[in-house]
Formats: sequence, C-alpha cells, structure tokens
Amino acid sequence: MNKRSAALVILFALALNLCLYAHFASGVNLDKISLRPISDVPSSVAYGQTLEITLKGTKIYSDGSKKPLADETITCHIKYPDGTEKTSTKTTADNGYVTFTIGPLDPGQYQIWFDIKYKGLETYYATTDVFTVTWEAAPTTPGFTFPTIPGLSIEVALLIIAIIIIIGVVAILAKSGFLAKLRPREPLY
Repeated sequence: MNKRSAALVILFALALNLCLYAHFASGVNLDKISLRPISDVPSSVAYGQTLEITLKGTKIYSDGSKKPLADETITCHIKYPDGTEKTSTKTTADNGYVTFTIGPLDPGQYQIWFDIKYKGLETYYATTDVFTVTWEAAPTTPGFTFPTIPGLSIEVALLIIAIIIIIGVVAILAKSGFLAKLRPREPLY
C-alpha cells in the first residue's frame, strides 16, 4: 500500500469516527419504536363485512421527541379458528400510518395482531396487542310462527276461530232453509 492510499484510509476512518462521535455525543438516540391502532378494534364484525384497522408507527428518541415511522413494512398476522396463521404486509406512509383491510372472513373467532422489526443502528421490535375478533354467521330467516295475542294462548285463539266458523256455517244453512227441513214433523192423528 502506498502512502497516498494509507492517507485516504486514515482520512476515511477519521471522518467515520467524527460522524459517529457527532451522533452519539448529541445524546439523542433512538430509544424505541411504537406501533398502535388509532381507534378501537371491534370485537365482532357482521357477516360478509370487512374490518379496517389503521395503525400509527412512531420512532421515539431518548430526549422524548417523536418522528413518524415512515416507509417501513408492517406485518399483519391472522390466526384462524383451525389454528392456521396467515400474514400480509404493508408499508407505512410518510406520516407513519398504514391501513389494513381484513375480510370478509368465514364465521368464527380470529386472533389478529401486527408487528414490525425495525433495523437502525440496532434492531427494534414493536407489536400490538392481540385482538380477538368474531366474524358473525349469516342471518337466518325464522320459520312461520303463529302470531300471539297478549293474554291469549294459541289454543284459545284457534278455538275461538273454530267457533266463529261453525256459527257462520249454521247461519248460512238456516238462511237457506235446510235446517227447517231437518226439524221433526208433528205426527198427524
């Protein structure tokens, strides 16, 4: 190695040292990252509907300052009722937000959570709580039921209807004269 190459290596090492010193001497370092939903996650979703969950990723520094977790990949985990797990990923926007649309899923209970593995000078992990969400079954159409009248049972209502029908039939027969023909005649002496 000639003197010129050695001088360049030394200058590069000094410049790198100076950059690292400036970074660490400021005392402001990335402390942790945060990943959280910006609204409540419902415990149930109607049949055939989707669930939208918006998350916010934030870098939190040692001095308490915060910056959006921009252009980072967030993983969505869905654990199905049969125990299988599926994942999908999305990238956060410049403001640190990302929205996942989940479903519609088959009726059942699912566990959903999100996480990120952020690599800076160190590797940081952040994960959300595990949300248990139930997709409801399709609504069923009820079968025929007799209407109820308050205070009356179905049997009493049917009996009243039968009596009204019988009275109506007797009235029609009486008007036609049929019942008069059935009357016993008085014997002639």
